[in-house]
Amino acid sequence: MFRRIVLMVCAVLLTAGGVFAADDKLAGLIKSFENASDGKVLVAAHRGDHKRHPENSIPGLVSAAALGADIVELDVRKCGDGRLVLMHDPKIDRTTTGKGKVSELTFEEIRRHYLKYSDGRVSSEKVPSLEEALEALRGKCLINLDRSEFCLEECLALVRENGMERQIIVKGSKDLDWAKEVLDKSGTRAYYGPIVFCKDTADNERSFQEYVKGVELLRPEMVEIVIYQEDSSLISAGARALADKYDVRIWCNSLFDDHGAGHVDSKALVDPDGNWGWLVEQGVDIIQTDEIEALLAYLRSRNLHD
Repeated sequence: MFRRIVLMVCAVLLTAGGVFAADDKLAGLIKSFENASDGKVLVAAHRGDHKRHPENSIPGLVSAAALGADIVELDVRKCGDGRLVLMHDPKIDRTTTGKGKVSELTFEEIRRHYLKYSDGRVSSEKVPSLEEALEALRGKCLINLDRSEFCLEECLALVRENGMERQIIVKGSKDLDWAKEVLDKSGTRAYYGPIVFCKDTADNERSFQEYVKGVELLRPEMVEIVIYQEDSSLISAGARALADKYDVRIWCNSLFDDHGAGHVDSKALVDPDGNWGWLVEQGVDIIQTDEIEALLAYLRSRNLHD
């Protein structure tokens, strides 16, 4: 009962602008996220600080926020008993000492196993519940609940219960009309951004129209673009003009070749201007990375980050 009262009080403390009044740092971050024209490029940490800690672990999430990531990305899946946990893959095999599908295991069964580092070493960490992750990051940064479109209603309900809606970004590539219906029904104040894919030149017209519909229907704070080629319509003059008109931030990943037209972290460590800089030149102002510190240092050297 006491915890529920505390959560209700936290929710009341949200101001009309959607920030925690007592947390100036988070308030400033939310203000920047909502103001795409402020000239800043925000950094999203992919699965937390998974170079030092197991991916989607509490220490990894907290470390990413401490390093200065504006947004910490984590992956959400639903267990067989309905609990929401942090896990990217459909199975727990790769990242834990156990085996099996998340959807067929209970939370208790998953918690019997330990998370592993990327090199296979076993840690002392267990798979976190979404509740635990939210509490660990409360007031520290924006939080992207990736894969949440597959359990969107449950995620939004849990976030609301914890009084953290304006700290949360959810996004997805499902039907835009469906997304709007779910969002409207939930009455959420969390941020939702559509994900639009453009795989090749032949896909330019379709992807551009989807981009336009996503912006005009949802009026989102951000749109994630996945571009396979440098001539993508999603970074055309028309796309940039629409983003400027509606004050929309453009999110792009520098993780894999087919996310940012080949402009990836590994290349950016050698040639940051030709890779992270190229993304910025195309209008990207949220970059998701596995190289948190290096990207922050680069952006600060160009006065693109505080």
